[in-house]
Amino acid sequence: MGSKLSISILVENRLSDLALYRKYRSHDFDAVIGQPHVVDTLQSAIKSGRISHAYLFTGPRGVGKTTVARLLARSLNCTGETKPCGKCNNCKVEISGHLDLIEIDAASNRRIDEIRDLRDKIGLAPAMGRYKVYIIDEVHMLTNEAFNALLKTLEEPPAHAVFILVTTEAHKLPETIISRTQRFNFKPLGEAQLKQGLQHVATEEKIQLEPAALDLLAVAARGSLRDGISMLDQVSAAGKVDTATVRRILGWADNEIIDALSLAIAKQQTAEALSQLDQAVAGGSDIAQVVQQLTEHWRQLLLAKVGVAALSDVSDIADLVEASFISNVIDRLILTAQSPAPRLSLETTLVSLTHTPQQTVRPVQSVKPATEEPTPQPKPQPTVVAIETPTSTSDNVKAGPGQESERWLKALSDVKARNNSLYALLRSCKTDFSDDELVLSCRFGFHRDRIQEPKNRQIIEDALERAFGKSYKVLCQIEPPVAQAEINPASELVSSALKILGGEIVDG
Repeated sequence: MGSKLSISILVENRLSDLALYRKYRSHDFDAVIGQPHVVDTLQSAIKSGRISHAYLFTGPRGVGKTTVARLLARSLNCTGETKPCGKCNNCKVEISGHLDLIEIDAASNRRIDEIRDLRDKIGLAPAMGRYKVYIIDEVHMLTNEAFNALLKTLEEPPAHAVFILVTTEAHKLPETIISRTQRFNFKPLGEAQLKQGLQHVATEEKIQLEPAALDLLAVAARGSLRDGISMLDQVSAAGKVDTATVRRILGWADNEIIDALSLAIAKQQTAEALSQLDQAVAGGSDIAQVVQQLTEHWRQLLLAKVGVAALSDVSDIADLVEASFISNVIDRLILTAQSPAPRLSLETTLVSLTHTPQQTVRPVQSVKPATEEPTPQPKPQPTVVAIETPTSTSDNVKAGPGQESERWLKALSDVKARNNSLYALLRSCKTDFSDDELVLSCRFGFHRDRIQEPKNRQIIEDALERAFGKSYKVLCQIEPPVAQAEINPASELVSSALKILGGEIVDG
């Protein structure tokens, strides 16, 4: 009796030491949240015995890919009626100790030697179950040579072998690998699903979680249940979880600051925007979180502007901006989120979005009288200065012969499918095509540096070749500053303004 009690206490202590996201990992298909299209298909395949030799699980992080892969691996060797039953010998053994369930981290075992070793051992018959199941996590990290070695195994696998490839970046996998798998796309979880999962964990752990704090955690999780549970684990250490605690620990800025910062952007108030950012940082806000909050705020504004969402939260600035300007703000914020220097990048973005160069007219005490009475001039009409924002990709394309602009748009769509942040960056660049070169003019140096990264330049050149049918070399430069128009002191309009207002022309 004492021995059983000691074992029970040991297991309980072990579970209490686990991080919450590990402790509440789903142990059967019914507990998986937000992926019914995947779970239903896999369960039907298991019941009918139609098992594929290779599966590909892809989607954003923290949505259940590896968990479902482990459940599938257990189900294939489960001897119970409900699969996985959790009671048979194959279900009770931990994956790390199961002879027929092999989990490989491709980030650490990415070389050809590891895949060759796998290929040499795969012919061995299962020791405990019907199948030998290989879960290869982060499979996109394998080298090209390793992929080639894996391809040979996928082409002619033994009847007892099943591969489950897991990745967040399926576009990095060779088409030859993808074509030999059954692909399942995992979706980001909605806020309602995230709240359901977080509330369940909070109830089980007896965490006092305010409804408003639950809402905030669901937004901060950004579709990832694992991230949400990790955040809940972090903030629950402070005791009762309220919105103030969540904001303080996660580094979120107050909604009032985000509203004021967005209003300053809409009103083109550079000093006010930078002042609000300083207040956010002084209050302990994390720059990355501020960028995320701003991006979501302007996303809601864009949806409201095009009539998809209500204007309740963004009504103060809805009438001050156009949809094209909102799109430009979102694109710039997406680029800022990728910067290695977040605060500097956000400050540069705010200045760029709000600052418009102006000429200065300084009043003086007196003006020298004119030697001749000037001829009466008609009353000058007020001059309206329009601030242009890029409304579409084609605005920055320097038109060339044929269908150049249309093909560039096609190339951009290709880039967007592979790297959305690179696509957003290219939208802000000006283009100049020659026979075999594309010159991209960027506003900032870190934009140019980002494009010149070998992997990004390769993505652009591949897209250009597919769109234009020939190779282009991509060059990148900083866009030269636009020279301000000089004031001609002799112009009649300027002379009249100086006489009426009093002043002199100064450089600025």
